[in-house]
Amino acid sequence: MVLQKIRISFLSNFIIALMGFMLTFVGGIFGNWISLWLPAFICNVIGMIVLVIIGVWVLCQPLLSKKSEKMPSSSSMLIHILQSPEDADLDGSKTVGITESIILGLALSINNLAGGFDAGIIHLNIWVISSISGLFSYVCVGLFAFLGAKFAAQRLG
Repeated sequence: MVLQKIRISFLSNFIIALMGFMLTFVGGIFGNWISLWLPAFICNVIGMIVLVIIGVWVLCQPLLSKKSEKMPSSSSMLIHILQSPEDADLDGSKTVGITESIILGLALSINNLAGGFDAGIIHLNIWVISSISGLFSYVCVGLFAFLGAKFAAQRLG
């Protein structure tokens, strides 16, 4: 395993978190909109189905990635970055720039659409849910980038 030592600036981290906020909010708006025409029971069933599909998809990823290693992959850039986030450093500069952070933020936040959709469909406050999503993204990316740089570099060389 190679230690990548790719740096994420505060601005890039903010952009990644902003993408998480925005995709959660868009999903929430759509879920809220759908719930205007459907009964609450149907909305809850739709929310449950969406979460189950995401769970099954996540659980099947190891099997799907083994198949994609055997066959040449024609997947999009976002899917490729989801599988290998270190490839978001498109120019090889060892820092994540603004364009790269937008792409990385989109790739890492695709699942936020479903979470926001579920929040909207059951009428949770999507501003609060989106803000929490963005805040946690900012804190986690920043914290683990710091911990990775500090401790992993010392232990792994």
